[in-house]
Amino acid sequence: FLLFAGILPAVRGRSQRMNVVGNRLNFMFGRNRIVSVRGENEDEMRQQLMQSEARLTGGMLRELLLAKFGREYDLRLTRRRDSLGKKKIYLQIMWKFLGQKSFPMTEEEYVMQLDSVADKVNSWGAAEEVMDGIEACDRRPKVDTAGGVAIMIPLDTVDADVV
Repeated sequence: FLLFAGILPAVRGRSQRMNVVGNRLNFMFGRNRIVSVRGENEDEMRQQLMQSEARLTGGMLRELLLAKFGREYDLRLTRRRDSLGKKKIYLQIMWKFLGQKSFPMTEEEYVMQLDSVADKVNSWGAAEEVMDGIEACDRRPKVDTAGGVAIMIPLDTVDADVV
C-alpha cells in the first residue's frame, strides 16, 4: 500500500520520492528506499504493490499531507451518519497543523497519532482509499466564521456497524 504515479501525480511533479526507470518503479520516503517493483505498465506495478506486504505508515501519511497541502495537518478517524442516516467511517483532515502555535500536540505525539491512524486504516484494508481520497481533495482544511472546517473523506470499504 504505497504511493505510486497513478495515485499521486502531484507528488511526482513536486518531489524526488518516486522515480520510474524503464519498467521499474521505486518509492522513496526520506532517504530510505521502501519498495521497488517491476512491471510492463503502471497497472501491473500497482497490483504488485497491493499484493506485497507493504503497508501504509504514519510517515507515509505525513509525507502525503506535506506533498499535497504543504502542511502537516492532523488526521482523525470518526464515525458519523451520512445524509441518509447510515453510519459511515470518515478520515478527517483537521484544520490545525504541526508547527502552528495552537497545535495541541508535540511532534512526537503527532507522529504517534499518524501511526495509530495508519494502523487502523491498514487493519480495515482501506489504505488505498485513504491515499486516493487525500490526493483527490480539491480544497484545504480551514478556519472560517463558523469555526474549523475539516475535510471529510468517507471510507466506503469499511463497515461502520462492524467497527
